[in-house]
Amino acid sequence: MSDWFASYFALGNLQLEQALDAQHDPLLVIASLIISGLGAYAALRIAACVRLTEARFHRLAWFAAGAITMGVSVWAMHFIGMLAFQLPIPVSYDLWLTLLSVCPAILAGALMLQIATKPNASLARIAIGGTAMGLGVVVMHYSGMAAMRLEGVVLYNPLIFALSVVVSIALAIAALFANLRIESAPKIVPAGILGAAVSGMHYTAMSATLCFASGNSPAEVGGIGTNLLSALIIIAVLALIGLAIFVTYIDQRLNVAAANVLLNRNRLLDAIESTSDGFAFFDADDLLEICNQKFHHLVFGSSEGRVELGTPFESIIRKAAELGHIKHDGDIEAVVRERVERHRSPGEPLLQLRGDGRWLLISERRASDGGVVAVYSDVTQLKANEIELANKTRSLEHLSNQLAKYLSPQVYSSIFSGEQDVKVDSKRKKLTVFFSDLVDFTETTERLASEELTKLLNHYFTEMSQIALDHGATVDKFIGDALMVFFGDPGTRGVKQDALACVKMAIAMRDRLEELAHDWKDIGIEKPFRARFGIHTDYCTVGNFGSESRVDYTVIGAGVNLAARVESAAAPGEILISFETYSHVKDQVECSESKQISVKGVSHPVNVYSVIGERHQQTSPSGEQNLATEHLSLRLDIDSMNDSEKLEARGLLNKALGLLGAPSKTRRD
Repeated sequence: MSDWFASYFALGNLQLEQALDAQHDPLLVIASLIISGLGAYAALRIAACVRLTEARFHRLAWFAAGAITMGVSVWAMHFIGMLAFQLPIPVSYDLWLTLLSVCPAILAGALMLQIATKPNASLARIAIGGTAMGLGVVVMHYSGMAAMRLEGVVLYNPLIFALSVVVSIALAIAALFANLRIESAPKIVPAGILGAAVSGMHYTAMSATLCFASGNSPAEVGGIGTNLLSALIIIAVLALIGLAIFVTYIDQRLNVAAANVLLNRNRLLDAIESTSDGFAFFDADDLLEICNQKFHHLVFGSSEGRVELGTPFESIIRKAAELGHIKHDGDIEAVVRERVERHRSPGEPLLQLRGDGRWLLISERRASDGGVVAVYSDVTQLKANEIELANKTRSLEHLSNQLAKYLSPQVYSSIFSGEQDVKVDSKRKKLTVFFSDLVDFTETTERLASEELTKLLNHYFTEMSQIALDHGATVDKFIGDALMVFFGDPGTRGVKQDALACVKMAIAMRDRLEELAHDWKDIGIEKPFRARFGIHTDYCTVGNFGSESRVDYTVIGAGVNLAARVESAAAPGEILISFETYSHVKDQVECSESKQISVKGVSHPVNVYSVIGERHQQTSPSGEQNLATEHLSLRLDIDSMNDSEKLEARGLLNKALGLLGAPSKTRRD
């Protein structure tokens, strides 16, 4: 045993004094340290790739690459460090033993990766792994030293030998601890510690190396030269480490990109799951690629389960139609064909009635990659609200039309357009006020039954009201058999035009009433209605009068009273206008000479004029003529009469003259 120990370790001061002086090449030392650090950094990056990879084959591939990279870098650091160890005698290395010494380094790298890829490794596991790693490096180092061929023997200082083992194990444990437990530390920190473990062990072990000269020639044992060996190792290892770092960098970038894609996909899934609408995406082949739970529920309800991803759109529609979720008339294929065509050529949103009575609004859009994005919205409540609103709108329109009959169209329009507020309010304006009433109405009521009277009176007011509206009048009210209208509010064409329109309206009413008289006689009315008309233009107060709960739109003032008095002074069939009105219409309306009447409530006589007709009618040598007295009404439309009608008219006029008889004789003074 002592002989074996003496063959490896130097004992006694004599042997130490006989050892050859050794020096280290600084450039090669620096190269070895760089390779050691880079190799450790590359190995730890590969360990991170192993942790992030889920596929078993890929994990094994990364694991093998990491073990080889770590082992080769440790081995390369060792031999570059040995090449930096320079002796005064020639040195060479056994090729096969040199290559074989890489195996313990690879095994040590595998042990290190086994621990480094476990993020939750315990301290005991870290200690065991670090010890195995350190011992692997030690075995690699001293087996590599055995490949040294020189003209002498190599022995080791036992104390420094033991220290090299301790340094290797301690620093390996420290590197694993920093990599696994200090998460905030950058990769360069544990890589530096691990590189220090390898290089520290090596140079501590080299300090324990003692070389003694002998008579043997290195040529006798064979080997390769140090210059060639160092060049090969440096080039190969740097290439390997560089490739490993580059590949891990690319892989991590790809992993980050894949993680981002996965994160974005999950965010998208969370977003579409949180929406109240059904969402689905079909790829360019019309296969379902992504959808949310709401889509399943809207398409098939809650009882048919989920739609499987990868299902063709046509199959989804056909199944929904077969289960009765899509209404059809029995031809399922026609429904499916129409729906698929619409899906492949998206356009306006589709409103679809479902079998359970729900309404779906389906909006589809073609994506840039040829797929289709579909959004299914449950608009059942909106549809119900729409139907309810439509019904209410029809009811309101019907009610509005009914209420409109109680208002003048101008007032109705101004209120519903927002131009006029329904509130107690009034203003002073110059208006033209019109009154008419029926002559001998009381006598007529005594001769007619109430039903006949009601029908006749409504017919009369309907005809007169229509004429008033045609001329732009505001129909104020019906007072028994009387009609009150005015011009100038809420709309006005100017005082002059308002007055002219009012007089033309009165003429049209008088003419129409004469036509109605013939019609009423034909149905048995012995004495048809006859009316008188009065018009006055003056300042009046117009607006809403009443209370906050009920108002009446009307016009009041002395001008209104005067218009009523003027009307009461007119003969049957006569239109009387005040001077104020006459001054506005005299250029276009022919009137008789003025006369004065006494009006109750007015201290002075009032000048009034009797309207004959519009001037263009009177200046024409032929045409329609309107002649009337209190008990006579004559209307001639000469332009429309043919010769036979004119002959018949002459006969009627002669007959009328015969009925009138000769004029009575008067006393001559």
